[in-house]
Amino acid sequence: MSLKLDAIIELIVTKSGKTKDEVIKLIDAKRKELDGYVTDEGAASLVARELDLDLFEKQSAPELKLSVRDLVSGMSGVSLNLRVLRVYPVRTFTRKQGGEGKVANVLCSDTTGSIRLTLWSQHTKIISDREIEEGDIIRVINCRVKTGLREQLELHLGVGSRVMMNPPDVDASEFPEAALVFTKIVNLREGMSDVHVQGTIKAKYRKTTFSRGESEGVVANLSIGDESGQTRLVLWDEQAEWFDKIEIDDMIRVESGYVRLDRNKIPELHVGRRGRITRHGAATVERSATAPARMVFLKDIKAGDYVTALGVIVIANHGIKTFTRKDGSEGKRLVLILADGTGQVRAVAWGSAADDLADLTEGTLLKIENAGCRVGLNEELELHINKWTKVKRNPSGLEIESPSTEPIRTEGSVSQSQLLSGVTQGNQVTIRGTIVQVFHQKSVYDACPKCSRKVTISNSTTTCPKCGKISQSVPRIIAQIIIDDGTENMRARFIGAPAEKLFGMTSTEAKAIVEESGEDDEPIRRVEESLLGREIVVSGRVRLNNFSNELEIAVNSVEEPNAIGEAKRLVEEIERGTQT
Repeated sequence: MSLKLDAIIELIVTKSGKTKDEVIKLIDAKRKELDGYVTDEGAASLVARELDLDLFEKQSAPELKLSVRDLVSGMSGVSLNLRVLRVYPVRTFTRKQGGEGKVANVLCSDTTGSIRLTLWSQHTKIISDREIEEGDIIRVINCRVKTGLREQLELHLGVGSRVMMNPPDVDASEFPEAALVFTKIVNLREGMSDVHVQGTIKAKYRKTTFSRGESEGVVANLSIGDESGQTRLVLWDEQAEWFDKIEIDDMIRVESGYVRLDRNKIPELHVGRRGRITRHGAATVERSATAPARMVFLKDIKAGDYVTALGVIVIANHGIKTFTRKDGSEGKRLVLILADGTGQVRAVAWGSAADDLADLTEGTLLKIENAGCRVGLNEELELHINKWTKVKRNPSGLEIESPSTEPIRTEGSVSQSQLLSGVTQGNQVTIRGTIVQVFHQKSVYDACPKCSRKVTISNSTTTCPKCGKISQSVPRIIAQIIIDDGTENMRARFIGAPAEKLFGMTSTEAKAIVEESGEDDEPIRRVEESLLGREIVVSGRVRLNNFSNELEIAVNSVEEPNAIGEAKRLVEEIERGTQT
């Protein structure tokens, strides 16, 4: 059990020889030093530690009756024995109140399950000083059980907690070996965490930098496959550095990833700061054991898919066009018309891929691996090729005798999409892109219920600049993001209903969150992780922001890319159900 403040003070007085007033002054000074980011008991325990006093030397060893499967969120004073499976590096962070903190994680298990152990501040020294290793048996004493990311239970070490390395009264043979159990890609399911996967890199898509308030983040998208299947691999922040270190066909091991569903309800593997990636060389031997890429037909492709293998014939080459990006740099794209026996699509090759394919002539057969698909002009499917896409000319065994002239229309579009690189002020646009930045700002303002303009409240009087005095205002949610469609990025502003749909909460709910937390941007913080990397379709008017002197989209509607297609599918299922 944790010691109370009076008991800690009494122990310090007894063991140090200092007076009670002297001890209390030291505790007050420590609390002020940490800007209130510690309890009175915590400050007192830190003072004891600085005086080199052991407050627990006379405490008897705890009675260990708990196993991992017995743990419930909110439990405190928890003690149990565990096997160390993985030790992750110590990370530093900046506290809200200022100052630097440290945190580290250790993945542990017993015979009943596994759990993540989180170490804070001084407890991280057992990692930085290399006192703990994978395979060790540890006894954790006086811990707290909390619910962590993705609703998973975690053990937290705090003030008054201890870690005993390889306790002599524990039989190590009774604990599972420190070996990870790997999950096949076909068995990935939504909500899984601490997932371990081995596979080969099948495709590299892109790495994007975005802003999180005052800090910068990075997200990278790849594809990973094993003998059971293939899925998207999403790397966040420091893990995204692997995007430049690994190549297609490299074998990697992903440890402590987690699973989300993409917009098509397909599981994808994410790796964040709690995960780890190791490279095991090029998969020259294992490649034969990996499921071969299945050739698909154009008619079977939907917007948002990543094509693993496709056989087509070149119908037309419209040549390379250059464009100027927002930062002033020059880009280039090559537009092709491709077809197979089931349909015809427009394909766009970007950058170096455009140069590589610029000399393609009509009638050339192509095998294309690892290309993205999106909604193009006139709601038709569009194929996108980058430098990581494999394109083989006139491959053996590929024959297309009667190429189709029928354009493939996609169910994934809600309206005709445009490219950000071509929009100008005053355009009414529909843009399909990825959210790469969410601005931290005041999330809710007081609005006039008649005209929705921002009101002023003074001396209990509420005034609208257009309608004059009003009896009562209403909350109105507001948000700003940066959307990137692969050709350019642009700020998009959401107010009212579009912002509510983006955040998945009403303006009233957002205001309640602000009032409860005392933070104007708390609604944004709660949804930021789910928004970053998400693909959406926004419609609105392009206007010039007078403050930043840059173009932005005033959004009047926002949709999921496959909203209409999914609705059609559901209707078809219902109709089939009524016919049986």
